Amino acid sequence: MIAVPGILWVRRVDLEQVDDKGWESLLQVYGFESREALSAYLESPKRNQFWRELEPLRDIRYLERFYGQVTANLDN
Repeated sequence: MIAVPGILWVRRVDLEQVDDKGWESLLQVYGFESREALSAYLESPKRNQFWRELEPLRDIRYLERFYGQVTANLDN
């Protein structure tokens, strides 16, 4: 994903909690250079390729999808 135009960075968070099914999970957060870059990705062949590559995992994957605007960015 980092090679996709418009994506500036990716952060992976290994979540410590398990869900109601007992599944462990991770969270990936992507930094896009603009809302237009996000829109271009959502309409791109790369996104379709991503979903095709995940298809063999359909019985074991559990995804929740969302996106939004960053409203706070705090550094220590």
